[in-house]
Formats: sequence, C-alpha cells, structure tokens
Amino acid sequence: MTRYFVKPEQISGNNISFSPDDAHHMFIVLKMRPGSFCTALDGTGRALYVQIDDLGRSHATGRILRVDFPRTEANVRITVAQALPRTLDKLEWVLEHGTELGASEFIVFSCERARENADRFLRKLDRWREIVKTAAEQSERVHLPEVNGILPFSEVLATAAQHELALLAYEREKSCTLREALPSNARDVLIVIGPEGGFTDEEVAGARSAGLLAVSLGPRILRTETAALVMSSQILYALESSDDAARASDRPSVGAANSIAA
Repeated sequence: MTRYFVKPEQISGNNISFSPDDAHHMFIVLKMRPGSFCTALDGTGRALYVQIDDLGRSHATGRILRVDFPRTEANVRITVAQALPRTLDKLEWVLEHGTELGASEFIVFSCERARENADRFLRKLDRWREIVKTAAEQSERVHLPEVNGILPFSEVLATAAQHELALLAYEREKSCTLREALPSNARDVLIVIGPEGGFTDEEVAGARSAGLLAVSLGPRILRTETAALVMSSQILYALESSDDAARASDRPSVGAANSIAA
C-alpha cells in the first residue's frame, strides 16, 4: 500500500488532507480514485490507514480507518555527517540508501577538501529532503529522517558531545577498527565521513580533541559515498544482531518449556 508522510496540521480528528504533490502522485501516477486506500505516516511512529474521499490533480482528502504502530525503525539512532562531495549525485546516493538502511539524521558539512562554495548548494536542501522522504516512504519507515546543513566542520565537531558515541571514518587509522569501537549497548551513534581525498591532519586532530574516535573500515580505501553506507550497515548489523541474541537468550528452551508445562 502506498505510503505518504504528512505533517500534524494535515490531520484533523479522523480526517486527513494530503499535499498537492502527493495528490498529484495519487491521481496522475497511480491512477487512484475516491474509494482507494493508502497509508499516511505522521512521523510519530503511527501508520494511519486511510480511505480517499475526494481526489483531484492537486488535492486529496480522506478518512482514517485504522491506526497501527509498525516496528520498522532501527533500535539505534545513527546520525550520518557527510562531507559535501565533488559531485552531488554521490550525496544523493548516501541520502537515499542511508534512509533505506535506517539512518535517523543526515548532516551535510563542508571542510577543506570538500566541494568548494558550499553556500551555493543550500538551495538543494529541499531537494535532498524530498529524496529522503521518498526513500522513507518506499522503505516503510515510520519516522522521517532529518536533513541538516550545510555546516562548517567545526559545528559538526561541536555536536559530538550530544551523542553516546561519535566516530570518525579515517583511512589512516591502524589501531582501532569499527568492530572494536562499538559497545554492544550503543543506542546513539554519530558517524563522520570525509570527502574525496579524506580529512587533513589538522581536521583529524581537531576531531580527536572534540571527542571523536577515529576508526578503520578495513584495509581497502572506500569511496566517500561507499564509506557512509558500509559504516551504517555494519553498525546496524552489529547492534541489532546483539539485541536479537539477547532476546533469544531470554526465551526458555524447549526442555525448559516442557518441564514448566509438566
């Protein structure tokens, strides 16, 4: 069932209205008509199952029939801070596929080797947020990831203390791997990814001073857009797997269940 994120002001009691863009998608792309069904997501974790009552090229309204709370979000909050790459399609790749993986927030930042004239690209924020919205709807997320930027690197470092764990992907790090840096109970992780050419020595020193832990992602050098996705997926695999193992250990064995029943 097609899913659309909506804002709180679009909901009034059991009635809901959709944005003109979403109405156009329903009417023109999906050929939906009054009586069709869709799912609205209010960003709080709720999935609202809606029957469309009125639909045109630029307007759509409906009634909420049922409310569910799908468990599709990751159990760890990952904030991806991505340096502005030289080609913007690489950033869009990170935003789209990072959302599918489960990232909760994206920060786009500038640094010495990032694309120059970062202020020129502030107008792209709306496009980047739309990419994230579409990816979140497609991947059945119930929370819409934030997209913030374009920040100077110093401001990204200043946010490190707000996170339980802050990691800097650094290709020259030899003594600490991502696996070694991850505590099994981490629930809020900031990952900072540099641009093509990596961070300067001064930026790495500044990151360490700000409390970030430099980690290696392995013996091979990854592209900037690859590093963000590899790091996110490894963190989610490690931490969600540890939760699955903990839940499994809490379940009684078959023998125990039989003895209890007896």
